[in-house]
Amino acid sequence: MQEQQTNPLSYRSPSGLGTATVILLSIYLAFSILLLIGDVIKWGEHIGMTGLTLTDSEWLRAQSFTKIANLMGGVTLLPTSIVFLMWVYRIHKNLPALGVGHARMSPGWAVGWFFVPFAKLVMPYLGMKDAWYASSQRISKLGGVLLKNWWAFWLLFQFDSRKIRQILHASEHLG
Repeated sequence: MQEQQTNPLSYRSPSGLGTATVILLSIYLAFSILLLIGDVIKWGEHIGMTGLTLTDSEWLRAQSFTKIANLMGGVTLLPTSIVFLMWVYRIHKNLPALGVGHARMSPGWAVGWFFVPFAKLVMPYLGMKDAWYASSQRISKLGGVLLKNWWAFWLLFQFDSRKIRQILHASEHLG
């Protein structure tokens, strides 16, 4: 059986998708921070921790503020996710052009693992680790730290502010 030859011209730069991902993630993060600030103010006032006393109109403004931040965050999440997954696909598609003979996963599975329950907690990390080391000229300690930090933040995203708000909302009814 003949091995498949990789055309060096099959490499396509992932830089544009990477830059778009960073910009979209930054926008999403900004809305998430605004949402968290609004929620902290509302909950802090609700349980008397902030030392603030909000009037009814201020409470309604804070509520509107968090709703708008939540909506805008939700609106940016879909395109951010799509562009990020396109970037993941592209970097895995480039691995043969970088000299990787047998990658741990195909470009399709590099994206698909993000949607498989439980496996999404490990497999995307392994795919990104493979891509990182295949595309790096040298394996640096900093690269490993960056990758692990990215993964830690991705796992934290699984328990983002919306889930935290659900927990806090449920605890308001208990107390």
